[in-house]
Amino acid sequence: CVKLLLDIILDTDIRISDINIQHQLDNIKGRTVIMDMYIIDEKGRYINVEIQRDDSQAIAKRAGYHESLLKTNITSKQTKWKDISETYVIFITENDVLLGELPIYHIERVIQENGERFEDGAHIIYVNGRNEEDTRLGRLMHDMRCTEVEDMYYEELREEARYYKEDEEGIEKMCKLFEEVEQRGIETGKREGIELTRIASIQNLMKSMNWSIEEAMDALMIPLEEHEHFIHFH
Repeated sequence: CVKLLLDIILDTDIRISDINIQHQLDNIKGRTVIMDMYIIDEKGRYINVEIQRDDSQAIAKRAGYHESLLKTNITSKQTKWKDISETYVIFITENDVLLGELPIYHIERVIQENGERFEDGAHIIYVNGRNEEDTRLGRLMHDMRCTEVEDMYYEELREEARYYKEDEEGIEKMCKLFEEVEQRGIETGKREGIELTRIASIQNLMKSMNWSIEEAMDALMIPLEEHEHFIHFH
């Protein structure tokens, strides 16, 4: 199903090497992102697909943040600049978020003075879920909105939807998946809450006791291997 989706949106034959659903990318200095789909293809390209029904959660700044965090997490200290992988962030939105009345939007950086592409390997695509054109993409958007299995165009999606909506085993798997996602969200919230509390405690000790950050962390008995992580916040 994911291959079908990417083949149509990217208008090419994608060969997937790895795929993760609800994949978490960490940011040691800021907001963590849980990506709906995190895909690596055989060309070494990293692709993030987000399916978004809430227009306010599909703004340009979020797409840019996903792209930057994706590139940060796939690049090691040893990676040469020329070898940094290409990245794709694809937002499939329920409405026409960019208001251009287009079925699909390809966002690329350009040099304003001459209109030429700035080849930084970053690609952002918005897919308009309201598209009803009689095209491969329009039929895909129809199937993603469709509530009746038999009304879907694509067999791959039709069979998958039937399994999760009508098959007892599929329904059970879907219920378990939702439970896992919910639990992961709860655990992530707890971890972030603990971390924010520690940061506040460090800052309060530094201010009230006129201590260095290292002295504050030692007083709070924060393990030495975690010191660098909190120094970034300071």
